[in-house]
Amino acid sequence: IIYDVKINLHQQLTGERERFKEFVPEYRTTPFELVFNEEQSVYRRYEDPAAMVERRGRRGGFRMMMGGGSTVFRDFTEQWKVEQREFMGKKFVITGSLDQKGWKVTGEAAPISGYPCLKATLPDTANDRTLTAWFMPQVGVPTGPASYAQLPGLVLKVETDDNSLTITPREIKWGEVDEKALDAPRRGREVTQEEYRAM
Repeated sequence: IIYDVKINLHQQLTGERERFKEFVPEYRTTPFELVFNEEQSVYRRYEDPAAMVERRGRRGGFRMMMGGGSTVFRDFTEQWKVEQREFMGKKFVITGSLDQKGWKVTGEAAPISGYPCLKATLPDTANDRTLTAWFMPQVGVPTGPASYAQLPGLVLKVETDDNSLTITPREIKWGEVDEKALDAPRRGREVTQEEYRAM
């Protein structure tokens, strides 16, 4: 699945940083991909092959990468995950057990990209907002984009009630998955979640 992750940048610019709004677009949309099978999944930034070929054909120039995001590997059988994050130009690897977030399934149903989905909500007290996820119970793999997972089905869409974040599927392909595409990230300094937060 290729997702479009849309973030409201202006909502993050508060206080003294509010003056930067005129230099920053209100929204940034970044493509990510989720590759999965019944036992594992990998979520990472998506690089369009056509765009990569076009960039290789050019000489000179530069490309600015905004918000590289993290790579998240999940193993549902062993109930663990590996997350690779980039901070200040360095890569870090965080290993831990799968989060049990406490989603509440509401019973409300709606089609997402033509697939029947159920709605689940989760209070995000740290950011004073509510998360809504739409998941497919027919595909009983407890994965989804970024950290939005551990529901009884594949998460197709995520949104917040304050419009700060929207994750929607752009393209869905069903078929066999190359095992190499499901490798856990290994490059980077190993740290705990607490060490990374403190940093």
